[in-house]
Amino acid sequence: MLDITHRRNRLAGLWAAELLGLIGIAAQDYVRTVVHPGHPQDQVHGDDHETVVDKLAEDLAGRASEEEIRRRMSQCLQEARRRTELGKKE
Repeated sequence: MLDITHRRNRLAGLWAAELLGLIGIAAQDYVRTVVHPGHPQDQVHGDDHETVVDKLAEDLAGRASEEEIRRRMSQCLQEARRRTELGKKE
């Protein structure tokens, strides 16, 4: 499950970085903060869904509503599951 959570957070972070106009290293650094929300040691503990939603809502204020963020997080979760299953088949 942590692989799926990590992938979901990464995909959501990439989406948010794009909305924020971040590219290159700045985008990568931002994604890291989304993948590991609230954990300075860069460790994911369980499913940090609400922590990620809160972070994105704050960062994307005026660019995306909380409803849009939640919808995107759901899409990212579906994509993360798909990619995880593909990885298991290879």
